[in-house]
Amino acid sequence: MRRGRRRSLRLGFSLAAVAALVLLLPAGAVAAADAEDESFAGAFVVNASNGYKILGIPFARGNPEHGELALFVGRKGESVIYFTRGKVTPTAVEVDLGSVAKVDFTFVPSGRKKRAHSPCDKKHGVEYEAGNYVGSFEFRGEEGFATASVTRTPVRIEPLLAFGCAGSLRGETWGKGFPGARLRIRQRRGSERLSVQLNKNRPSQRTLFEANLDETRGKVQIHRGVGGLVGASAFSYAPDVRTARTSPPAPFSGTASFDRSASRPWRGNLTVDFPGRSGVPLVTPDAKVSLVHARWDVEVAHHDRPSSLLRASRFAPWLSTKR
Repeated sequence: MRRGRRRSLRLGFSLAAVAALVLLLPAGAVAAADAEDESFAGAFVVNASNGYKILGIPFARGNPEHGELALFVGRKGESVIYFTRGKVTPTAVEVDLGSVAKVDFTFVPSGRKKRAHSPCDKKHGVEYEAGNYVGSFEFRGEEGFATASVTRTPVRIEPLLAFGCAGSLRGETWGKGFPGARLRIRQRRGSERLSVQLNKNRPSQRTLFEANLDETRGKVQIHRGVGGLVGASAFSYAPDVRTARTSPPAPFSGTASFDRSASRPWRGNLTVDFPGRSGVPLVTPDAKVSLVHARWDVEVAHHDRPSSLLRASRFAPWLSTKR
């Protein structure tokens, strides 16, 4: 068995974290990148039903018709991120996400200057003209997982300043010699990609799980994710990692077993619920399943100079960085 190591950035499911994620994305995350200048048109935060919050970050481009919107809907352990193109200028956002959401906002300045700081950099701040997005915002999450409707909401800069303040590096090492194990399920159907992973460092320890589903619906790209810690009984495995059984609680349902020597190694009726996509089957003919010895650990990752990113970015004309 080969031995390897993987480290990946895990931003979690907070508004500050997704702001960092959006800032890390390249221009044209929804479509092919072009040479147009871009800027952030100011974020907005809206409370939704069932305990969800919605963070919207519009990207203005040189051509207003080629603007982009990153829309994050999340609560603890669950998130959905939508990316699409629409009409975005430094002072207006007009984006249609089909049956999911419609945004028609105009920035109305208050005439007052405000100053905001990153949570992890109190020395460097951003001065901007306060104001509100006025117009309409309607959100209807698939399968009714969350809804929201507002006609006025303040322009928010703080989520953008939180870049790098909320995050962690998850390290994983796999190979012989570890008492823990990792079960990974992957599926790909057309433009959809599904990945589910369960980890334990020892048989008696709790189970870490993470599931992600990427899909495209028309012009909208969607990333759904769930994750967290559940009990030790959710995932059990043989010491030689030739067999395993998993029966995790919600957001999962059902059970599944893995037997490396069987003609059908992966059997069962296990499914997982994502916000907006419930009952996604994990035991299918095209599922690729692996079981290996592994160990995972998490270390907090901080960006010590988030303001340097802000100074390098082309924000809307009413936003200026001050030292």
